[in-house]
Amino acid sequence: MQCPKCSSEVTIKSEVLGIATLSCNHAIPKKLLPLVVENKDMAEFAEALSKVQTGEEILEKADEKVFERLHEIEKQIEEEEILAAGEVSQTEFKSMDGRVPYEFQRAGIEFIKNSGFRCLVADEMGLGKTIQALGALKYNPAETLPACLVVKSSLKLQWFSEAVRWLGVKGFLCQVITDGKTEPIAGFFQLYIVSYDVLRRFTKKTKRTEISKYGMEKEVTDYDNPFYTFPFKTIILDEAQSIKNIKSTRTEEVFRMCADKPNIIALSGTPFKNNIMEYYPILHLLRPDIFSSEDSFEKQHVKYGWIGSSYKPVGLRDPNYFKELTNSFIIRRERKEVLPQLPEINRVFHHVDFETEKMKRDYYSAEDELIRKYEKEAKSKSPQEILGIMAVCRHIVGLTKVKPTVEKITEFLLETDRKLTVFVHHQDVMELIHLLTTNWCLDGGYELPLKFHSGLGAEERDKVIKQFREGPSRIMIASTLAAGEGLNLQFCSDCIIVERQWNPANEEQAEGRFIRIGQERNQVNAIYMIVSGTIDEWFTEIVEAKRRAFKSTMLGTEVTEVGSLLQELMQVLLNKGRNRTIRGF
Repeated sequence: MQCPKCSSEVTIKSEVLGIATLSCNHAIPKKLLPLVVENKDMAEFAEALSKVQTGEEILEKADEKVFERLHEIEKQIEEEEILAAGEVSQTEFKSMDGRVPYEFQRAGIEFIKNSGFRCLVADEMGLGKTIQALGALKYNPAETLPACLVVKSSLKLQWFSEAVRWLGVKGFLCQVITDGKTEPIAGFFQLYIVSYDVLRRFTKKTKRTEISKYGMEKEVTDYDNPFYTFPFKTIILDEAQSIKNIKSTRTEEVFRMCADKPNIIALSGTPFKNNIMEYYPILHLLRPDIFSSEDSFEKQHVKYGWIGSSYKPVGLRDPNYFKELTNSFIIRRERKEVLPQLPEINRVFHHVDFETEKMKRDYYSAEDELIRKYEKEAKSKSPQEILGIMAVCRHIVGLTKVKPTVEKITEFLLETDRKLTVFVHHQDVMELIHLLTTNWCLDGGYELPLKFHSGLGAEERDKVIKQFREGPSRIMIASTLAAGEGLNLQFCSDCIIVERQWNPANEEQAEGRFIRIGQERNQVNAIYMIVSGTIDEWFTEIVEAKRRAFKSTMLGTEVTEVGSLLQELMQVLLNKGRNRTIRGF
């Protein structure tokens, strides 16, 4: 290093109070040392620097050009020091394509840090939970790395892409674990991505016998998995509702992996879907000191009510108290609260009739059979069995809507230049819609429709989405459940929901693919195809109440008791079936 005053080669002799004394006994501010090294040819700077002894004098005597350069470099050095210290910078977190977090996302990053990196980010879909989790790693590397991202199988590549986009590679090199043989490699990577399903493939069980404290022999199972002992500082659980069943193998694997890890960041816009007891596993994982057992959670926080002849969970006992209890580690924001400029869903219910008299007869025959079986065997049948019988009716209704849906698709292609996503439940419904739409497109000279379903691998799914986003095809026919989580479809603003889901949260997951940052339309249109006078129509009347119940629970407000969707739907079918006058087709 060359002294800017005497030009002799020097070393740093001492550093006191931010001033570096060089071996030639000249002094300069410590923070400006990089400027001395990198800008030796800046004559103006060297001249100004040679006349002063402190940073303050430099800023007083340097000309305007030098002042601006010094201020710029000093600010950069300060921000780098802040980054090294693990503090959140409000200006430097930027994606490779130039995007920066919104204020509420920065607040979410700060919330994660203030929670001690043990929290649930439960923001509504489309608000960037991924960005907030990655931001927490970006600005707190000493406390959070290495980190493991546990995701659904179909989302591994998307998480990898987002990590590279927001974090870069330097200091955040990522290993994607794609099978149960390639173990995480220590010392080289900082990020590791593994799916819930692949995680358990590494587990090996061994049985042994040990003597209990009462002197009795007992068999014990030991579990071994490289992810249990790997020195992760942080586990990020994406779509945390995946561990909703406390007794499932998947949940047990995650619990064993997280057992001694200091930081757990859970992400889910719908941490429970069917009933409030699904909330317990993630609450216990994050804060076992508050939620120590499933039994105590049930007794203290779960509200019960009569649903038909059964006494079942219907919501939170005291939502306001629950929110106060958890507000230090659970954060939930809605679109209308933080991004009012994002469009709302415009739901339109398009009613159609049976395509043929045979379909009508088949449907009512199945409905009558359902009513007879329910009245005769309700006490002995489980909800799952009743759902199975209902599914027959739903399937017939789904097939009935194939031709009306294709008509809607062709109408859309003719009248707009936008893209359209068509959500279905049954595979044969998808195939029929795809076949009829393909034939129409071939005849009319339109690009052929794409298909997105659970049978595609992760790379194939990414390829389909890329084709839909960047290619000429304007129609994608997708499985509601396969496409409902993790996809970004903000380049599309129209969808058709052909077949209803028993759980409205799954439909909201699908709708949420469009209401994401980057959506340019002021409205997202969701057309629900409804067959009048069927289970479709009755379900539609009931489902809005359950939507409101879920939303109010997540916001910590009073929950309107809506009971079981299944029981309510069955009761409507019983009443409508008895009153139906058209019989014996």
